Order: sequence, then C-alpha cells, then structure tokens
Amino acid sequence: MSSVNFSSAELADMLNYYQAQYTEAVAKVNHIQSMIKKLGGAVSASPTSAVSVETSEAIEPVARGRKNAATPRPKRKRGRQPIWSDMILKSLKKFDRPLTYKDLIREAKIQGGITGTDKDATIKAAVNQSVNRLKNFNKKIQSVKIDGKTGKYLVLNKWIDESGNLIEEYGRRVS
Repeated sequence: MSSVNFSSAELADMLNYYQAQYTEAVAKVNHIQSMIKKLGGAVSASPTSAVSVETSEAIEPVARGRKNAATPRPKRKRGRQPIWSDMILKSLKKFDRPLTYKDLIREAKIQGGITGTDKDATIKAAVNQSVNRLKNFNKKIQSVKIDGKTGKYLVLNKWIDESGNLIEEYGRRVS
C-alpha cells in the first residue's frame, strides 16, 4: 500500500472540512434527539455533545484569496436595460398629456441627440417594443382612441377613470 503525502495547506483544509462536517452531524443528531423527545418517543443513546477534535500538531489554516477584500457589489441584471421604457414614462409625465407614437419617436430622437433619418427604423422598433411591454406586461400605460383625432394616443393609467375612459381634462390637452 502506498502512502500519500499532503502539504501543510492541504492538511489544514482537510482538517477544517472534516471538523465542520463532524460539528454539523453532531448538531443534526442533537436536533433529531430533541424532536423525538418532544414527540414523546424515547432515545436509547445519550445525546452527544459537540466534541472538539484536537490534533497532535498545530496546523494553521492557510488563508486563500485576497486579504481585506471589498464587499461584493450587487449583480446587475443581464441583458439590455429598459432605457426606452423609462424614456416613455418620463415623456408622458413631462408633457402631461396623451402622446402619439410619432411624438414619442420624436422625443426619443431629441433625447438621444440623433439627427437624420438613418436610425428612424431602429428607434421606431425600440419605442414600439417598449410601449408593448409597458402596456401588456407592466400595465403602466394604455392606448386610447380620442374622438375627432386620428391614430391612437398613449396615456398613463392614472389618466383613465373607473369606466376605462380618458379623463376629460387630459382629453382636452391633446393638440
């Protein structure tokens, strides 16, 4: 049979691991015994107390990793961040009136500092997708048809009364 030699760091790691496992197992046994007693059962063996294992040699655990490491930052969400949704909600609140899709696309171009028509299709798709998300999933806005006007207008939910109609005050603000 061959003998295996471990470094002092490996021995310290293994010793720490098995001591932790032992302590955990003893705690589980104590818990099980106390539950059996509470339920009216009898325990044949006396409860074992946490025993500390001592070694013949003093082995210091080896610290791994960085010392004085900073606390980890909270992880960011993966994927694209909803900047367009925030822009739509801020625009509706800023203008304080129902807006059309054209108004939102124009506002997105202004806020993004985009001139020309090369990005129009991309911006239009992004705004439409964000409006759809805000309407169907987040339930923060709605689209309404206003009498005498063509097209649909986007409004915040608080601008809608209980019957589902646009509050008159906001209906008069449409240009």
